[in-house]
Amino acid sequence: FNGQAYHSVAEALTNSANAILAAFVPGASISTTNNPLPPTPQERAQQQQNSSQGFTIAFFLMFGMSIMASSFVVFIVSERMSKAKHMQFISGVDFVSYWTSSFCWDFFNYLVPTILIIIIFAI
Repeated sequence: FNGQAYHSVAEALTNSANAILAAFVPGASISTTNNPLPPTPQERAQQQQNSSQGFTIAFFLMFGMSIMASSFVVFIVSERMSKAKHMQFISGVDFVSYWTSSFCWDFFNYLVPTILIIIIFAI
Protein backbone atom coordinates (compact mmCIF):
# COMPACT_ATOMS: atom_id res chain seq x y z
CA PHE A 1 0.00 0.00 0.00
CA ASN A 2 1.28 3.42 -0.95
CA GLY A 3 -0.35 6.07 1.23
CA GLN A 4 1.06 9.05 -0.68
CA ALA A 5 -1.73 10.81 -2.57
CA TYR A 6 0.06 12.68 -5.34
CA HIS A 7 -3.20 13.06 -7.23
CA SER A 8 -5.13 14.74 -4.40
CA VAL A 9 -4.13 18.33 -5.28
CA ALA A 10 -5.34 18.04 -8.88
CA GLU A 11 -8.48 16.21 -7.77
CA ALA A 12 -9.35 18.84 -5.14
CA LEU A 13 -8.80 21.66 -7.65
CA THR A 14 -11.05 19.95 -10.19
CA ASN A 15 -13.81 19.37 -7.64
CA SER A 16 -13.74 23.01 -6.52
CA ALA A 17 -13.70 24.26 -10.14
CA ASN A 18 -16.63 21.95 -11.00
CA ALA A 19 -18.60 23.27 -8.02
CA ILE A 20 -18.04 26.89 -9.08
CA LEU A 21 -18.81 26.09 -12.73
CA ALA A 22 -22.01 24.19 -11.82
CA ALA A 23 -23.28 27.29 -10.03
CA PHE A 24 -23.05 29.34 -13.24
CA VAL A 25 -23.48 26.74 -16.02
CA PRO A 26 -25.63 23.74 -15.06
CA GLY A 27 -24.53 20.42 -16.56
CA ALA A 28 -20.99 21.56 -17.43
CA SER A 29 -17.92 19.94 -15.94
CA ILE A 30 -14.15 20.18 -16.07
CA SER A 31 -11.93 17.12 -16.26
CA THR A 32 -8.34 17.14 -15.12
CA THR A 33 -5.54 14.76 -16.08
CA ASN A 34 -2.47 14.47 -13.93
CA ASN A 35 0.58 12.95 -15.63
CA PRO A 36 3.46 13.19 -13.16
CA LEU A 37 7.02 13.34 -14.40
CA PRO A 38 9.09 10.15 -14.21
CA PRO A 39 11.17 9.95 -11.05
CA THR A 40 14.72 11.24 -11.14
CA PRO A 41 17.59 8.87 -10.28
CA GLN A 42 17.79 10.46 -6.82
CA GLU A 43 14.07 9.87 -6.24
CA ARG A 44 14.37 6.26 -7.41
CA ALA A 45 17.30 5.72 -5.06
CA GLN A 46 15.30 7.20 -2.19
CA GLN A 47 12.33 4.95 -3.00
CA GLN A 48 14.59 1.91 -3.07
CA GLN A 49 16.11 2.89 0.26
CA ASN A 50 12.66 3.14 1.80
CA SER A 51 11.52 -0.23 0.56
CA SER A 52 12.60 -3.63 1.77
CA GLN A 53 12.80 -4.85 -1.80
CA GLY A 54 16.44 -3.78 -2.06
CA PHE A 55 17.35 -5.78 1.02
CA THR A 56 15.51 -8.84 -0.28
CA ILE A 57 17.28 -8.67 -3.64
CA ALA A 58 20.67 -8.24 -1.97
CA PHE A 59 19.97 -11.10 0.42
CA PHE A 60 19.03 -13.57 -2.33
CA LEU A 61 21.80 -12.33 -4.60
CA MET A 62 24.32 -12.93 -1.83
CA PHE A 63 23.18 -16.53 -1.43
CA GLY A 64 23.12 -17.15 -5.18
CA MET A 65 26.60 -15.78 -5.74
CA SER A 66 28.04 -17.66 -2.75
CA ILE A 67 26.56 -20.94 -3.97
CA MET A 68 27.96 -20.25 -7.43
CA ALA A 69 31.40 -19.46 -5.98
CA SER A 70 31.40 -22.61 -3.86
CA SER A 71 30.48 -24.71 -6.90
CA PHE A 72 33.95 -24.05 -8.32
CA VAL A 73 35.52 -25.96 -5.45
CA VAL A 74 33.62 -29.13 -6.37
CA PHE A 75 35.76 -29.66 -9.47
CA ILE A 76 39.03 -29.25 -7.53
CA VAL A 77 37.90 -31.66 -4.82
CA SER A 78 36.67 -34.25 -7.32
CA GLU A 79 40.01 -34.01 -9.17
CA ARG A 80 41.83 -34.66 -5.93
CA MET A 81 39.58 -37.58 -4.98
CA SER A 82 39.95 -39.26 -8.38
CA LYS A 83 43.72 -38.59 -8.36
CA ALA A 84 43.41 -36.71 -11.66
CA LYS A 85 45.44 -33.84 -10.23
CA HIS A 86 48.18 -36.27 -9.20
CA MET A 87 48.15 -37.85 -12.68
CA GLN A 88 48.55 -34.42 -14.29
CA PHE A 89 51.52 -33.60 -12.06
CA ILE A 90 53.11 -36.99 -12.83
CA SER A 91 52.65 -36.47 -16.57
CA GLY A 92 54.54 -33.17 -16.42
CA VAL A 93 52.05 -30.39 -15.81
CA ASP A 94 53.72 -27.57 -13.91
CA PHE A 95 52.26 -26.60 -10.52
CA VAL A 96 51.90 -22.92 -11.55
CA SER A 97 50.26 -23.70 -14.88
CA TYR A 98 47.78 -26.09 -13.20
CA TRP A 99 46.64 -23.49 -10.69
CA THR A 100 46.76 -20.64 -13.22
CA SER A 101 44.52 -22.52 -15.63
CA SER A 102 42.17 -23.44 -12.78
CA PHE A 103 42.02 -19.82 -11.65
CA CYS A 104 41.44 -18.51 -15.20
CA TRP A 105 38.65 -21.01 -15.83
CA ASP A 106 36.91 -20.15 -12.56
CA PHE A 107 37.46 -16.43 -13.08
CA PHE A 108 35.83 -16.38 -16.51
CA ASN A 109 32.99 -18.61 -15.34
CA TYR A 110 32.37 -16.16 -12.48
CA LEU A 111 32.87 -13.09 -14.67
CA VAL A 112 29.96 -13.80 -17.04
CA PRO A 113 27.21 -13.94 -14.35
CA THR A 114 28.76 -10.99 -12.54
CA ILE A 115 28.67 -8.83 -15.68
CA LEU A 116 25.08 -9.90 -16.33
CA ILE A 117 24.09 -8.92 -12.80
CA ILE A 118 25.80 -5.53 -13.16
CA ILE A 119 23.99 -4.93 -16.47
CA ILE A 120 20.65 -5.86 -14.90
CA PHE A 121 21.20 -3.46 -11.99
CA ALA A 122 22.34 -0.69 -14.35
CA ILE A 123 19.01 -0.87 -16.16
